[in-house]
Amino acid sequence: RCAKVCPAGAISGDKKEPHKIDTEKCIKCGSCIEKCNKDAIIRL
Repeated sequence: RCAKVCPAGAISGDKKEPHKIDTEKCIKCGSCIEKCNKDAIIRL
């Protein structure tokens, strides 16, 4: 869910691997935080 909503394409990963956020691509919009179903992403 998180990766699909990222407008910058900054999140990669799959069900077998933890998702990773590419901080160089991330535009800090917060879309992934709203969609993350496990509260695994927090805004710093």
